[in-house]
Amino acid sequence: GDPSAPGHTEGDYSIDLMVKDNGTSHRAFVVGGHSINARDPKLAKQFFESMDRVREIALQPPVVSVNLSNHPHKNHLFANREKRNADGSNKPFISESNFFSFLDQQEALAKEKLSEAQQRNKSKSSQ
Repeated sequence: GDPSAPGHTEGDYSIDLMVKDNGTSHRAFVVGGHSINARDPKLAKQFFESMDRVREIALQPPVVSVNLSNHPHKNHLFANREKRNADGSNKPFISESNFFSFLDQQEALAKEKLSEAQQRNKSKSSQ
């Protein structure tokens, strides 16, 4: 894994690993930090730089196709479990596009959080 990953504090890390599904290998990734510390400009900047780095690493062949998350709601764990079928032909946990959509979503949420924090700071400074 890459020791430099986004998060609330310095020191989060991500894990990049190979997993198997019925003998077929897939590349999986655990993003170590899902959100920014909007109060600390240095950490906010590191979050976005790290997300860029995660994307760069994940695109190297074989491309990441399994999003393992430390928060089940982040990768729709329970909804995806329900989508599986008995014969195993439907594999909702294996999807390159789902992994990269997850990264896009986390960046969008971080930008929103940062914007809200900046607006609060402007309001406080104008009082």
